[in-house]
Amino acid sequence: MGGAWSIIGITWLAPVFGIYFAATLLASGQGPTSAWRALAWAILAVIVIIALSYLGSVQHIERDFEGRLIYIWLVTAVAALVAMRGWPALFKVIAAYGYAARIPVALVMYLAFRGNWATHYDALPPGMPPGYPFWEKYLLLGFLPQLVFWVAYTVVSGMLLGGITAAVFRLIWLAPQKAPSGK
Repeated sequence: MGGAWSIIGITWLAPVFGIYFAATLLASGQGPTSAWRALAWAILAVIVIIALSYLGSVQHIERDFEGRLIYIWLVTAVAALVAMRGWPALFKVIAAYGYAARIPVALVMYLAFRGNWATHYDALPPGMPPGYPFWEKYLLLGFLPQLVFWVAYTVVSGMLLGGITAAVFRLIWLAPQKAPSGK
């Protein structure tokens, strides 16, 4: 597959757009009620992913291939909902962006699976048992990962970088007000 550090890909755009959307919302007066609260909820979302992923591996909650997929989808979806609490306006924008970016990928993956392109769009992950029918394979590896896992990843990473952006903007805006006022 493309890999975590792919130069050409959309995965790395999620945090970049999180910064952009946060700055745009801040400039239009739609910032969070508290920048620190927004950042704290985003950090908590990352902690939820780490903690529940660890719990799943230690407790063997996800015993089979499908169970592992469903578990990680649920974990990331829960984390995205946690992050939403900090800045609902950013959540809406970054989630809309996530779907706008991932629906075309899901469609390309459909074509790749249907046409057996032998690219990263239809590559099978290690540990996947053989013999899945087309629709089951596409739903498990294309449709649901794109529209659940990757959108949730986009939300969490975008909310995290957006929260950092809001906190930095807050510090910058407060800095001149705290300066000594006179001679």
